[in-house]
Amino acid sequence: MKKFGKLLCTIFEILRYVLIFLGIFIAQSLSPSTTDMRFAIVTLFFVLGISGLTGLESVFLRKYASKQSGYGDGGRYQIQSGLNNLSVAITAVIAYIFKWGTQAELVLMSVMIIFILLSGFNHYLSSVKDGNKSIKNLSRPIGSVVLLVVVLYYMVPVLVK
Repeated sequence: MKKFGKLLCTIFEILRYVLIFLGIFIAQSLSPSTTDMRFAIVTLFFVLGISGLTGLESVFLRKYASKQSGYGDGGRYQIQSGLNNLSVAITAVIAYIFKWGTQAELVLMSVMIIFILLSGFNHYLSSVKDGNKSIKNLSRPIGSVVLLVVVLYYMVPVLVK
């Protein structure tokens, strides 16, 4: 089971990037479409890929995910954090099903990107203060900034119109 758990965490990590790139690809393929539509697509894929998969990983694979990040064995608090991420992803699905619109998508994306930035900062502090030099831990701060830039590319046109 240990190897299977590690493998699933690795698959989730790859799947996050696949969903992000798929969302970007689909949004860009709709180039004559509106900026609202592109942002809606990117939001759904980003929130499900990041918040959804992180939530599932934190709830069901916490021991393996924690070890890969260099955080120990995980615990009940990690489950609580995972449930928060899952709630954001579930809310995104509900927002799309019931067509809550651009304002809801802006809120969902804002919550997710703020979490990503704070999480990146937490990973940075862990590497500096705790000496946690795992690859996952070291890559998170840089990845957070890259993700912010990509999100802003789709978000700013929606905000300024």
